[in-house]
Amino acid sequence: MNYSCRNEMDSNNENIIRTGNETGNEAGNETEDILESSKGDKSLNMVDRLTRLFLAPQKLAENIKAFPSFRSAYLLIAILLLPSIFQNQIVSGIRNHEISAEIANRFAAIDNQLANQLIEQFNSAVNSSLDSAFVIYCVMIIVVFVSSAFIALLFHIFVKLFKGKGEYRQHFSLISHMFIVLIFGVLFNNTLIIFTGNTNGFLALSYFLYEKPEYFNFLYWITTTINIFSLWITVIIYFGIKKINEFSASKSIAFSGVFLLIYSISMASMTSFSMGTISNLFR
Repeated sequence: MNYSCRNEMDSNNENIIRTGNETGNEAGNETEDILESSKGDKSLNMVDRLTRLFLAPQKLAENIKAFPSFRSAYLLIAILLLPSIFQNQIVSGIRNHEISAEIANRFAAIDNQLANQLIEQFNSAVNSSLDSAFVIYCVMIIVVFVSSAFIALLFHIFVKLFKGKGEYRQHFSLISHMFIVLIFGVLFNNTLIIFTGNTNGFLALSYFLYEKPEYFNFLYWITTTINIFSLWITVIIYFGIKKINEFSASKSIAFSGVFLLIYSISMASMTSFSMGTISNLFR
């Protein structure tokens, strides 16, 4: 009987050791899988980053949460800004004629000399920007970086008020990727303007509400900011907020909707202010 009990105990010990080894091996394999997966995400190249940005925003949000780096994002921004700056010079020339005509119509009835003086001042400003494309490019890189940092700070503070769990660097990385989409939108829209001559924007709400651009109308500039790319930015913000801060779907929708509203008003305000400054310069 003692011999039988001893055999049973030995058998149980072997089972325990075998189970422990199997569990340890499984845990080790899972750890290796996690490390391998993390390594792949961390070494995300620009092509994979762009692919996730436009085709898999949820996976991009997961990567940003795990590895909130903004270096590769700003490398993409620096590359994309270069052609967009030169495109803007061409588009500025096209819009220059339209704005000059609108200025003339607004002021000719009051004072022809005033209208001509205002047009000369506007043309001079446009021509000076054409001669300094490289300077504008360098300035824009700095402006985008500072703007991203500032927007991310406000974004971070606002989210923390609602008990968000995200870190500032995660929100900074999210906003940096938002600017990539924004610059892509500028490139696409400018390309359409250059090849068609239509400055009203094919992908914006303004295209359906206005027959031609109304440069001195604030509501017009609001509608130009609501386009396919700004809506996609909202989608990216939604997945980013939801994943990084572990918010519910309804709260994430509300935050991304508020973000789109603030974005549209701020962008329209800046553009409308510059147009208003031109129109009021010699009043």
